[in-house]
Amino acid sequence: MSTSATQANLTEASNSKQALDSIQTEKVAQVYQMVEDYFHYLNVENFQAVAALFRSTGSLCPPFEEGVVGQAAIATYLAREATGMEMLPQQQAVNLLETGEWQCEVRGIVQTALFSVNVAWTFVFSNTVELLTVKVKLLAALKDLLNLK
Repeated sequence: MSTSATQANLTEASNSKQALDSIQTEKVAQVYQMVEDYFHYLNVENFQAVAALFRSTGSLCPPFEEGVVGQAAIATYLAREATGMEMLPQQQAVNLLETGEWQCEVRGIVQTALFSVNVAWTFVFSNTVELLTVKVKLLAALKDLLNLK
């Protein structure tokens, strides 16, 4: 292979990597925006808008309960369970999974009139950045959770 052909192949490979990096950067930005929208809509109690962020078959997995599947069911669940809560996300990290899906780990605090608790939210997005699942995990010791009742 000639030197110019080798240089052309290297340039093409470099351009492909830059294009891939650009696409990934764009998708990470979309993930962060959707996560920001999720918390904004939750905090203003617009549960229909929260549910609309999910794919039609998306699921919300609250702690200690069965998963809630589908946009209508998610909106109904949130209206019943999340009214009066304030979600305060503090740390976020986005990762590309081996499956091609995107995962955003968020840690923060949920505050109510009676208590506050540390929480971790795990968001899973499709490779086209559709919200598939949100898993909610309480980050408290069992004795602390028992004191909430």
